[in-house]
Amino acid sequence: MVVDNPIFRFTVFISTVLLISFFTIAYLFAERYLTEDEITITVINKEKFGNEDGQYLIFTPNEVFKNFNSVYHRKTNADLLFNKLEMGVSYRVKVVGLYLPSILKLRNITEIIGTDISKVK
Repeated sequence: MVVDNPIFRFTVFISTVLLISFFTIAYLFAERYLTEDEITITVINKEKFGNEDGQYLIFTPNEVFKNFNSVYHRKTNADLLFNKLEMGVSYRVKVVGLYLPSILKLRNITEIIGTDISKVK
């Protein structure tokens, strides 16, 4: 039988690994176009992420965002965005990614569009 053939099993295994790898890499490059969203956030706190260069956490009432440089998101201005964000101010921002708190997947802030005047105190 074909299924019992070790070469067939090996071929199916390698094909599966290659397909999963291809779709993972394709998703990483397409994530910006698939999940980009424009939202309003109010910054409660902001902190540097450990000793990592160019990685920051932005805390809001509803969600925690990660601000980091990413080749996949074509983003290299994490330090500049971190310095522009002020605590207590509301901003219109573009974010990329899916927020999955159960596995600690945070969305990345890619661009500050402007302040939301209606919510600034």
